[in-house]
Amino acid sequence: MRYPLLITLSALAICSLGITCPPPLSPCQLPVLPDPAVVVSLTSSATLQAIPGADLTLTDGVLDYEMDEIAPAVYGGAYGVPGTFTLIVEAEDFQSITVENIVVEGEPCDVMTVELQFELDPV
Repeated sequence: MRYPLLITLSALAICSLGITCPPPLSPCQLPVLPDPAVVVSLTSSATLQAIPGADLTLTDGVLDYEMDEIAPAVYGGAYGVPGTFTLIVEAEDFQSITVENIVVEGEPCDVMTVELQFELDPV
């Protein structure tokens, strides 16, 4: 296992000669997924049953982040991204909702997750 060390030492030697080197890895480039900026739980207002399989999107006005179902009827998205978001929730047989001005504080790759719960009305 001396080869990775040799490659690292070679890279350091090249960088010390003034040749342009790539920046070191940021926390988001590590193999660990940052925390989601927003986590949403969905239930039916009529039955209080969980609503799996919904489509949730966060947008910050520039980028759209599709939210993943990280547990049954629990969705997470915009991993490690701070900012102010609008959330759009769409689920089959339920009324869609839009929630504006969801503020996620923190630094890139290190956010304070905002947790939200919604009861959707059947159509």
